[in-house]
Amino acid sequence: MPDARLFQEPEETPPGLDAIRAWLKKPRPRLHGLWIWVRWILSRIPAAYRYLRKRWPAARKRIGQFAAAGEKIARGAVQVGYQTRQIGGGIIRATRALRGPDGKVSGVTARVRELGRKTRAFGGRLTEGGTGGAAVFAALGHLNRALRGNGQTGLGLLEPDPPETPPERLAAPGGREFPAPKPAPSERRPVPRPARKAEVRPSATNSPPPPTPTEWETRLKDLPGIFVPRVKALGKRPRRRTLRPLILEICAAREWTTPAELSRWFSLNQRNLVGRHLRPMTKEGLLELRYPDQRSSRHQAYRTRGPDKRPGTQPDANRSGNTGG
Repeated sequence: MPDARLFQEPEETPPGLDAIRAWLKKPRPRLHGLWIWVRWILSRIPAAYRYLRKRWPAARKRIGQFAAAGEKIARGAVQVGYQTRQIGGGIIRATRALRGPDGKVSGVTARVRELGRKTRAFGGRLTEGGTGGAAVFAALGHLNRALRGNGQTGLGLLEPDPPETPPERLAAPGGREFPAPKPAPSERRPVPRPARKAEVRPSATNSPPPPTPTEWETRLKDLPGIFVPRVKALGKRPRRRTLRPLILEICAAREWTTPAELSRWFSLNQRNLVGRHLRPMTKEGLLELRYPDQRSSRHQAYRTRGPDKRPGTQPDANRSGNTGG
């Protein structure tokens, strides 16, 4: 059991207690002045809120313009600071070659180098300050755009209240409700009735619009129908052993075929199609040009060369004559 003498008031005060009590009772003018400022600011908050609520649309517009201009100026300062750093670094690099015959740096060179260091340091500080300022102005612009009102983000604390609408029913003192008084006959305005839509009957002159062509129909336009399934089965990256025979068959079925038509059917780049397939097939004698003398003509077209016209082959009559001889 604890000793009861521990909880009794000591006969003597501990050393320093009187000094602590005197310090606590001493007036604090600085703290009192700070408390006066706090009370004044708290009392001005409602007035500031009413002021901003009344002038918020114009103020938000000005804040947005101020944030955009400030961000632009800060980004310009970043560019100037970066160029200044480059100039200072160039001065320092240039002074490395300005040494005396003995390899020592003269007094003028040392001063120029110190100027370059100061220029580079100033550019660094300007770049850092401009970067921070641009971030602050960008955040202010984002915050200003966020406080648009109830219709945008729901943060319409400073938006004016909507106009009050008259109630449709009024409450009587006894708790009963009765409708609002109707306006006089002279004040009533006729409510326009919506016009009845005319019934449209299908006829020869009023036929439904034609269906919109699909992507395949637009892409495979003018292609013989026999090749449509094979073109659809090629895929995005057709292989050479599959694409070239199909090109020969298409160019043989048509009179002349342009590279633009082939690139549209196969969904390939026209320049790559000509460089990787059409030009090598022309050199091998598989295709012939419509304008051989103008190979880069924009009206150039291709046609499959017959077996008797390909290089390295002979007509059947000559073959039979040679064998007969």
